[in-house]
Amino acid sequence: MPGAQASAAYARYLKLFDKPIPDHFDSSVKSGIGSGSSGG
Repeated sequence: MPGAQASAAYARYLKLFDKPIPDHFDSSVKSGIGSGSSGG
């Protein structure tokens, strides 16, 4: 990865830590335990 791209990616990564981590995550994705296929 060229230096300019790597530095931009790292800057985006660091931005993730600007906000505090919430105590819990509200997600619309429901966990479907046991609903997956066995794949044969």
